Amino acid sequence: MGLPFLLLLLLVAASCSGKSNLEGPSDNILALQWPINVCKVNDWTADGCRETHWTIHGWWPPKGGKGNDETFEFNKIKNLRKEMENSAWPDLSIKNTFWAHEWEAHGQPASAKLTVKQYFQRALGYYRAVKRCINVKPEEAKACFENLKKVVKECAIIKKNNLITEVRLYLK
Repeated sequence: MGLPFLLLLLLVAASCSGKSNLEGPSDNILALQWPINVCKVNDWTADGCRETHWTIHGWWPPKGGKGNDETFEFNKIKNLRKEMENSAWPDLSIKNTFWAHEWEAHGQPASAKLTVKQYFQRALGYYRAVKRCINVKPEEAKACFENLKKVVKECAIIKKNNLITEVRLYLK
């Protein structure tokens, strides 16, 4: 699983507090997935299933208020799609509906009224911050993870069929 996986597990081990899988409306969660394991337990074969690094499952901002009634359309994220498809946030199910689902389930009902583009930009920003720490040189790792712990208050490891499929970072 490689050094990046071990570094993320070190972060998780240092900050996980046993948060349950039941999230509340005030949680702000960046869910990262290990594509190989996710695809194995779901019997999926999408191109993204071969990724050997953590990718985004979703960003689940706090819910509340009226939210946003904007609908998801691919052209609204056209300048983000290459990064999402190629490494950060692949649709592992092959249905080409995953991003629309994430927007409708998590972006639209967010208490902060975000546009479709803002929702995906912010999720990618959180992912890049975490990824920077995963890929730093060993001598820079401690400082990077200390900074990351300033924005991560808790985390949870999600397992399915005895495989770690996801890490949920509860953001401050």
